Amino acid sequence: MRTTAYTTDGAVGLVDWLKQPTPRHSIAIGANCGCDVSKLGRRVSDHLNLHRSRDRGHCRAFDAEEVRLLAGDPFWRQSVLAAAQHEAGDDFRCDFEAMTRGIAAIGGAVLSGETAIEATADLDNVFRVSLSHCERCCPESELVLDPAGFTQDGLAAVIAKRFTRWCEDRAKSRRLRIAEGALPTVLV
Repeated sequence: MRTTAYTTDGAVGLVDWLKQPTPRHSIAIGANCGCDVSKLGRRVSDHLNLHRSRDRGHCRAFDAEEVRLLAGDPFWRQSVLAAAQHEAGDDFRCDFEAMTRGIAAIGGAVLSGETAIEATADLDNVFRVSLSHCERCCPESELVLDPAGFTQDGLAAVIAKRFTRWCEDRAKSRRLRIAEGALPTVLV
């Protein structure tokens, strides 16, 4: 057994998640105005895994603390970034932001934390959710929710449902583009 900063106990499910086929989509959840997302990512992931389909794979939640631990461990940092190298790009970023992008680029991740939305802003496979009591302070996102009036489980269900619909719409759009590209062009 090897000893690292990120222990094997913390890696439960990480190896299985890394082995899943790609491409897949991820969720980035950010909060403004003092909204708490500390446990929301896990609840969204649990909800998605209850209703997952075979082609979508298993989701895994990553909070900011786990991303920080992974980024600080050379073995896990190299493993995740190598798996995401093609999708995440090769630009220079701090280890934490590079790890956030790498995890999101691989897909099947539910990232929660203040920097998740900003770090993944240019990744096409990420569904971004902003929680805020006002729309003025929200970064560009696919979904903006005011958490007032929602329970954590209610928020998780809404996010999971909208994410599933977003993934289905993207799959339909992709199939349509492929089908249109396969049709012969007739010049008159």
